[in-house]
Amino acid sequence: MDSSTQPKEPKKYLTTNEAAEYIRSTYFTLVQWRYISHKTGRLKGPPWIGDAARIVYAIQDLDEWMYSRRIALKSKPRVGRPRKPVIPENETAAA
Repeated sequence: MDSSTQPKEPKKYLTTNEAAEYIRSTYFTLVQWRYISHKTGRLKGPPWIGDAARIVYAIQDLDEWMYSRRIALKSKPRVGRPRKPVIPENETAAA
């Protein structure tokens, strides 16, 4: 079997442009997050691999980073004005 007939292995790494599209962000946002991470020493944005010449993002890292940022609501958010507290009638007569 020659190499042209073998199925391609799925991509494991993405360029900055591809990663931005993958997480539905922009190239410049990822560049800015890397810059902030470098200056502050705290990771902002997904982790990357490489040096200034070649930066790539592992798809697994992007998936984990997006999963860590999910928001799971425990109940439906309330819409509208807050309800007034209900005071039982026997408490109002005692006061």
